Amino acid sequence: MGFWVGIPVFVIGNILSKFNIPVFIHIVCISISVGLFFSLYFIPFHLKVAHLVGEMKNESTIKAFSRLQLVFVLLSATAFYVIINVVLVL
Repeated sequence: MGFWVGIPVFVIGNILSKFNIPVFIHIVCISISVGLFFSLYFIPFHLKVAHLVGEMKNESTIKAFSRLQLVFVLLSATAFYVIINVVLVL
């Protein structure tokens, strides 16, 4: 699974377990950090796509990149959350 799952689950999970926070917030933080680490691999691809989208829509590449990256992180976090819940239920 690599560092994009290992670091958030084990390192960030252990750090968050020391604080007295609800389990839902704990799971959301881990899911978002998995999404962030997973999206690091796709940054070169997202930059190319953001450049093309920026040219087509006449907007800055940074704005298009940040929107694309945010959507990808949220989709990755949601996918991880759903997969983990399915695995834990089975």
